[in-house]
Amino acid sequence: MNLDKTGSAWVLQWTAAASLVLTKLDGAGAVLASRPLTVSAGGGLIPPRAWRVAFEPSGNLVLAGTGQGAVDFGGGARVLGSARGAFVARYDANGGYVADRTFVATGRGTSPIGFAFGNGVAVDASGNVVLGGSFLGNLDLGSSLLSSCGYHPFLLKFDPTP
Repeated sequence: MNLDKTGSAWVLQWTAAASLVLTKLDGAGAVLASRPLTVSAGGGLIPPRAWRVAFEPSGNLVLAGTGQGAVDFGGGARVLGSARGAFVARYDANGGYVADRTFVATGRGTSPIGFAFGNGVAVDASGNVVLGGSFLGNLDLGSSLLSSCGYHPFLLKFDPTP
C-alpha cells in the first residue's frame, strides 16, 4: 500500500484468479478507482510482480516490476519474455492508463536465458522517472544494448512524456 499526495491509498493485490488489481481507496476505505491488469502468463510462466510504486508531481502513479509471459497494463499486450523482463507502467490519478515500457533480456554466449528485474522506481521534482534494477545476459533498452556475464545493476531515466 502506498499513499499519494491527497492521502488516498493505492493497493496492489492478487485475486483468486491470479490476476493483479490496482485499487485506489479514500481515507475511509471506500474504492475510488480499480483497474485489473490482464495477465497472460500461460505455460507455467510467472505473472508480473509490481515491486515498487512512486508518484509523479502531477499525481500519476508509476509501477515498476518484473514478469514473465505477457501482460496488458492498459495499452495492449506486452511480452516480458520467456525468462524475466522488467517493466515500468504509468497511471493517472484515477487509475487510467498513461503509458508503459518493457525491457526484455535475452541470453548471452552459451546461456540461452537472460533476466531483467525492475527492483525500484523514483520520480524527481520534474516528473522524470528513474527505474533501477539488475540484469543477466543482454538487456535491450531500445536505443542501446547492455551485456553482462553475471548480474549487473542498471538505472534508466525517462522524461515525463509517455
